Amino acid sequence: VLLLLHLVAFERRSALRYVPLSPSDLALVVAGFAARQIALTDGRRGGASAELSEDLARGVHVDVLIAVLLVALVAHCRAKSLGASGRTSAALVLIAVLRGAGLWLRVMSPASASQSEVILDGLFLAVVSMDLAVAKMASRELHPSVVVMAAMVVVPKMQWIGLGLASIYFTGVFWDLMHHTNLPLLQVCRNAYCDGIYDLCHVGHKNAFKRAAKLGHRLFVGVVGDEDANNYKNPPVMSAAEREAEVAACRCVSKVIPNAPCFGLTEEFIRKHNIHAVAFGQEYLDRFPNPDDDPYYKAPRKMGIAVPTPRTQGISTSELCKRILTRGEVERKSPT
Repeated sequence: VLLLLHLVAFERRSALRYVPLSPSDLALVVAGFAARQIALTDGRRGGASAELSEDLARGVHVDVLIAVLLVALVAHCRAKSLGASGRTSAALVLIAVLRGAGLWLRVMSPASASQSEVILDGLFLAVVSMDLAVAKMASRELHPSVVVMAAMVVVPKMQWIGLGLASIYFTGVFWDLMHHTNLPLLQVCRNAYCDGIYDLCHVGHKNAFKRAAKLGHRLFVGVVGDEDANNYKNPPVMSAAEREAEVAACRCVSKVIPNAPCFGLTEEFIRKHNIHAVAFGQEYLDRFPNPDDDPYYKAPRKMGIAVPTPRTQGISTSELCKRILTRGEVERKSPT
């Protein structure tokens, strides 16, 4: 049922709903449990062979559910008019055929099915469900490797190959998530930092964010408060809350630190926010070659975590303000 829920969510490109979808879904669950009960009842009637039949029933039950579920999913996918992809439907059909072949070989085999085989069959079903969920979130189709996994575990007693393939699959999924979210899995998460007033936030500021973000996995941006900003340069056009909201809207910014220090970044502030790298303008390095003379970035430079970044030429907040002040009266182009 969970696999069916994921498929419907994939078709609709919507969130997963943990409720029964239709009477056919409930009928599918009832049929699965009925098949299991029949298999176990037949096993008990066999007397001495009851233990063997129960073991076999567990494996057959899982395979029957997998095959019936996948076939029902394909029929459901074909019947829906919600834009289901033909490639995903074809992949599910192929998986159902391959699992059906494995089921037939399992039933015809005189040996009993072990609990490990049952667990590995369930693991394969979990992979299919997860890939449908990932496909929905990533707006892609069912991954071809899932079909390859179905083909590799058809032969009885070879399900351990599926365990290795499932391990590779889950590792690949987590690696992709780690790469696209820029969050490390087996290493320390580095926090990069840059600060400024960011009045009338423009492309120069955003370029600085992009360069600073490359220094770590997360970017913390300190926004100077109104009082310090008034003492540093001309009073900003935007309030501190407006500037903080503008910076927070930038995609590469993970966190905004309000009321950041303007006149001297301290070691205490750096350790409090767990900062590993500080990006600062190249002009400060040119103006203060000796770190002891730098009134703004003395602490991070002496700590060895300061990295100079180039300035975007041709644009600044002061330049934008000058353009506004020197601009003539705008000619009305319409009565309104």
